[in-house]
Amino acid sequence: MTESVGTTLERLAPEVAAALAERVCVLNDRADDGQAGGGDVDCAVDVVRPFWALRLREWNLCQELRYDTTASYYVLSRGDATLAVDVLSDPKGIGRYRFPTGSLRCDGHGSLATPGARAAYLTVKRLLKDLRDPLRWSEIARLAAADPAEYRALLSSALGPDLGRRIAERVLSPTVPPPETLAGWRLEARRRRPGRLRSLPERGGREVARVVHRLLYPTGLVVCVVGPDGVGKSSLCDAVPAACGQLFRRTMRIHFRPGVLPRPGAILARPAPSASQPQGRSPHGILVSTALLVYYWLDCALGHVVRIAPARRRSVLVLIERGFLDIAVDPKRYRLRVSPTVVRTLGALLPRPDLTIRLTAPPDEIRARKAELPIGELARQEQAWSSLLPAPSLVDASRPPQHVVADVRRRIADTMEERAIARLSGGWAALPRRASARLYVPRCHREAAVTTLRLENPSKRWVRRGLGALRVAARYGLLRLVPPTSPPREVRRALARFIPPGGTLGVRRAIHHKRYSAVVIDAAGRPVAFAKVASDDLGRARLRHESAAIERLGSCLVEPVRPPRILAAHDGVLLLEWVDQEPWTDPWRLPVPVAEALGALFASGMREGEQGLVGPAHGDAAPWNLLQCEGGWVLVDWEVSVDDAPPFFDLFHCLVQGYALLGRPERGELLAGLGGSGWVGEAIAAYARGAGLPWHLVRPSFARYLEHTSSPATMRDTSAEGAALRRALMAEVGACHG
Repeated sequence: MTESVGTTLERLAPEVAAALAERVCVLNDRADDGQAGGGDVDCAVDVVRPFWALRLREWNLCQELRYDTTASYYVLSRGDATLAVDVLSDPKGIGRYRFPTGSLRCDGHGSLATPGARAAYLTVKRLLKDLRDPLRWSEIARLAAADPAEYRALLSSALGPDLGRRIAERVLSPTVPPPETLAGWRLEARRRRPGRLRSLPERGGREVARVVHRLLYPTGLVVCVVGPDGVGKSSLCDAVPAACGQLFRRTMRIHFRPGVLPRPGAILARPAPSASQPQGRSPHGILVSTALLVYYWLDCALGHVVRIAPARRRSVLVLIERGFLDIAVDPKRYRLRVSPTVVRTLGALLPRPDLTIRLTAPPDEIRARKAELPIGELARQEQAWSSLLPAPSLVDASRPPQHVVADVRRRIADTMEERAIARLSGGWAALPRRASARLYVPRCHREAAVTTLRLENPSKRWVRRGLGALRVAARYGLLRLVPPTSPPREVRRALARFIPPGGTLGVRRAIHHKRYSAVVIDAAGRPVAFAKVASDDLGRARLRHESAAIERLGSCLVEPVRPPRILAAHDGVLLLEWVDQEPWTDPWRLPVPVAEALGALFASGMREGEQGLVGPAHGDAAPWNLLQCEGGWVLVDWEVSVDDAPPFFDLFHCLVQGYALLGRPERGELLAGLGGSGWVGEAIAAYARGAGLPWHLVRPSFARYLEHTSSPATMRDTSAEGAALRRALMAEVGACHG
């Protein structure tokens, strides 16, 4: 028993079990009982947590097969390893097995179910699957003998008191049930299921939902492998199915076209040509070539409907070698005289494969493998493929074959993971559109969707009104109409450890490449934390700088202004407290207490520099980085904080950014404030009071600020329009220096 327990818990990774459900009972890990090919681990849970795969850090969810109303088959991948988990979630016992999972208990070996529960589950499963191996039934008898009372109770609950009692007595007897007895039990179990009529409405509704889900979201994958002749397409297609293992149920191979329509020559009773020298034959005329091109296109279109689409719904890996676009690259192979542009246009009308692999290698290496084509022709084909397909599809085939296969297997697993995450609990809506998504909002969790939209903090009124309309749509579940997608993988990986059980993420893409902000959301849709994620070196450096600045300079602020509280800081991740922001009708109007706090920050490290007074500053104290909350304000985004800013830097940055991007304060209002007039003058006076600075430094400091922020060398985040506005202000105040 110890060896079996160790094997079971090792195969069901603790990370997967902890993420999957609150309580997991392992029922079986025998390779012969897998629903989708064997080698799986059978588990029972009360409820599968929504968004559970977001909490995985080592394993990747690649596949979810809903083969029953109360059961799902998950396939996970980690490197070259594969883990298949058959999950039964049926507390009421209304599913295919009628096996109630709500009353199951685990023994003293972690998540392994008690022997009686395992025996009852295996009895029901093997009966309904008509598995009659005597050795397996002997194993059931051994498990049932360890706890006969629980075995009888669970079996009676699943099969009914009469049939359950008779089966239990026979299994617990010294002799194994004969095959004819097992067949009779199977028929009786299918006819006389307890609660069959009572659970019919609920089961029927779930079955309809399951079938619709399988039709809308196929679990197979179409992979097209292309490249010049001799690059290794056939060898790769031969090796990929074994490398993918349990990711798919079966594999379908297609060479060039599906073959629904017969070979054109067969219609005219002509023999098939030799495939050894396809480019050596003379091409057809233009009319025949055009007719053949249309014929091949029809075959591809019909083949997708008749062969490929049904295979995708049945979890089949469809490997297409060459594909329709091969005609545009190598028309001589098909004896066609056609325009590549026409081929590309017709190809765009065909359904796209889920993944395209373009193999490439130096022409001399390809020539060494296959000498039919000259190096010049191979180089031409390579150039043609590079103009047809993007660089991310490229795979270097000059490496050892095992490395190429591993690379392709990883790409297949990554593609499946992106798709599986996009379907997890409804997935995410990419707004405003998928091609240029700024927000990734949970589609089906209304509270989480509304919480995610709070990541946007617009200052312009018309943007706030549009965001308000979007919140209303999210609250009424209208985001379900948007096609599902998944948040960026780097964000999911970085924040997996911080997501609470049943929680999810809302993500906003920053203006800088490979940088994101996110909100961590609990199971009820409430915000737990605000996160900043960076996957590039500059972004990671800025997050480290921000974390250090908050720790070092945040305490120099005075009430009612404070920095955000750091919850966790790792390389590329900064987790901060979530701030419940209150509405602020005039975000461009800098409050007097805030201006005084910014002055106190400058005074905390004020000193004499080479060009005059310098001191610490937030560096980006724009209106949208000042969040009004209960009891004061929180100053966020400390990425560009400095220790040697000129006087009044934060104050002038807040005013000028509001003027440049929000239109307030107006230019006259801003310039009049330099003389002490209006609310701008009150804010300047408050900053000077907090920093202990004299008023005569205001205009020279304003000139230093404008000169500093209009230079791309010092302020890379300032737009060209913002720099032009600053230069215009410099000219107007008569303070333009060098």
